[in-house]
Amino acid sequence: MDSGAWRGFPFDWYPPAPVLVFPFPPMLAALKHSLPIGDQWLYEPKLDGFRGLLRHGTNGHVQVLSRNLRDLAPSFPELVQAAPSLPAGTLLDGEIVIADESGHADFGALQQRLTVARRTAGQVVLQRPAVLLVFDVLELEERLRKRTRVRPAVRS
Repeated sequence: MDSGAWRGFPFDWYPPAPVLVFPFPPMLAALKHSLPIGDQWLYEPKLDGFRGLLRHGTNGHVQVLSRNLRDLAPSFPELVQAAPSLPAGTLLDGEIVIADESGHADFGALQQRLTVARRTAGQVVLQRPAVLLVFDVLELEERLRKRTRVRPAVRS
């Protein structure tokens, strides 16, 4: 499709990102009524943010996507700007978070970021930048990584 086809679209200067196809869907949390017990389990705090996927493609193209593959790049230009520091062909899975003045996650600020016009997102970034707290490297230089244990399993 040529760029002329986008004339008249409200954001004709920002063409849609190419569709990203994953070899597997993002892992989602499951509701449990009790925590598993044992030395083989590790826990981390629940972060009040959005699930985010950050890709630095081999062609230099950057994508910031929700778990439903919604394009979040216009709302989080600071993540787009940071992505080229990753090796080409990298895909990260994590939580997008904005902290308040005391360093706690501010979900309201994150929601407001989605309503900020693309023209003013850069100004908002300077006041309250978002970060991607990565919990999984899905691809590194285009190679899929198998999940590895954080520490060796304990056998008795």
